[in-house]
Formats: sequence, C-alpha cells, structure tokens
Amino acid sequence: MKILKVTVARTIWLFPVAEMNPQGKAIETELIDWLKKTYQFAKYPVSAFDLDPETKALAFTGGKFLAGRESGKERYIALGLALYKDGLVVNTESSTSDGEKFLAEVLDSVAKEFNLILPEKIQKKLYLNEMDVRLDRSISLLNPKLNSIAHRFSELRIEDPNTGFTFSGISFHVEPEKQAVLSPFLLERKLNTDWSENRYYTRAPLHTDAHIKILEEIESILIP
Repeated sequence: MKILKVTVARTIWLFPVAEMNPQGKAIETELIDWLKKTYQFAKYPVSAFDLDPETKALAFTGGKFLAGRESGKERYIALGLALYKDGLVVNTESSTSDGEKFLAEVLDSVAKEFNLILPEKIQKKLYLNEMDVRLDRSISLLNPKLNSIAHRFSELRIEDPNTGFTFSGISFHVEPEKQAVLSPFLLERKLNTDWSENRYYTRAPLHTDAHIKILEEIESILIP
C-alpha cells in the first residue's frame, strides 16, 4: 500500500475553554493577534465576534507549525485551527499526531503568554483521518462472490448492457447514538480514476497511524 495524500488529519480536543480564563480577562483581541503572528495564519478572525458562518467558531487557516525535524531540517506543516466554547479543532494534511503536538503546544503557550490556567483534563479526544491511497491488490478480491452481483447490474441494464460494474468499497458504521460524533470507516475506489490504478479514498475516525494499520490489515486479506 502507498499513501498518495493525506487529505485531512483532524484532531479534536473537547474541554470547557472558558475555565482557562476564570477571571474573565479581556484578552480576545490580543489572543487572536498572538495566534495570527505566532503561527503565521493567512486568514483569521478580525474580532472575537467574527465567527465562521458555517461552524460558528473562530477560524484560522493557512497557518504554519514546526512539527519536528526531518533529515536534519526543520519540518513545518500547514494547518487550520478552530476555537469553540467547548474545545479546539486542528486540521493538518500530515497526521493526527502532528495535530496533537500542535494542540499541546498552543495550550501551553497560550496559558503562559496570558497567565491562564491549563485545563485539568481533556474530556474527550476525537479524530478524523482522510487519505487517498493505492492498494497493491484490488478490493474486489475481498469477496469474489460480490463480483457476480456486479455483473448482474450490467446484465439488468437492458438499455446499456455493456456498462461494467465492479465491487468498489466497504464501510463500517458505529451504533446510531454515536453517529453524530463518529464518522464511518470508508474504503472506496477513487472517482474518475481507472480501476487498474487501484486508487482509493478512505476515511476513518482514527489516528492516522491506526488508520494506516487497519488498511494494511484489510489489504492482507485481499488474496488473489
């Protein structure tokens, strides 16, 4: 398997943000300016009331974060940050591990810069990882019997019987009461790509590393 692109690696930390500022200091303008300058965000709120119309969060995009060193050189990643009353969300195109590094750093730095209190605990951590990958084998090998069903689609389309169908994906969903916060696992052929390329889109409510691991486990059972 080869990872072609990490489309989104989202890390969500939920906790009561207001408890970091129990004295109610008026720091909103200074905080926005500090975040903008420290992480070089290209787009940022103009005030504490400038909420994103869709998410209702203070949204920062086009930022830059030093995530570590690679081959002796500093490794910077692009990121976006959303501030909610009940937590923080960071989006990267690298990994959820990088997202967690950023959130840990930004909370610690903000607390020190503005003399705030670090949260006693992060009440919940959630993840969403989306990638484009190339598998070494076709997903149709997961259950060859499903290919006969795919052939039936072609046979039953009397108006255009030469259109080919193939088994193209799998999904796993959580129980209904948790579906609002946990996305399903998806592995499906990438649209508008030739089947022979074995390109797939995949999404999982997992750490990036765990997502890769489950894909490798799936690929191991694709026996030709």
